Amino acid sequence: GGTVAFGTFGSAHHYLLAGLIQDFRTRHPSVRVRAVGQNSAEVADAVREGRLEAGLVVLPIDDRGLDVRVAMREELLYVSADPERLRDPMTIERLADAPLILYDARWANDDPMRRQLRERAQRAGVTLEPQIEVEYITAALELCARGLGDTVSSGLIVRTRGFARRLEGVRFEPPLHDTF
Repeated sequence: GGTVAFGTFGSAHHYLLAGLIQDFRTRHPSVRVRAVGQNSAEVADAVREGRLEAGLVVLPIDDRGLDVRVAMREELLYVSADPERLRDPMTIERLADAPLILYDARWANDDPMRRQLRERAQRAGVTLEPQIEVEYITAALELCARGLGDTVSSGLIVRTRGFARRLEGVRFEPPLHDTF
């Protein structure tokens, strides 16, 4: 009985959340589920502090004091409405000059995808400065579809959220992944 408080990153519902909740409820039908959260760094902190029992996060995070297990990996693409910007795989050097729209604005410094990009940029000696920052990936994709810039997303989200006719993606070189 009781309630389990479970944390997730903002776009978890596009990937694993429904199946995870279904599996939990099948095993524990008398336990209520409360799924909260918007960002992996926030979820990791809440689990570490005991405010949540568990969480689904995107790596990398600060994993001190946590038991982390990989559930899946998803390749990220550079996404644009402009086919000219998709001719070649995206490098971090080219990304530094791109009209970038990034999501998770509130968590900019702690967001796992941005951390990966920032680490690549630092190694290459370039700086990433988004022209537009929004909170949700779907907002970034909508702005991208309107031609206001480009973003980073999995192909799965582009397809399942109805953007496949207006947006295309190209792989990063080297490949970039979200690890859940």
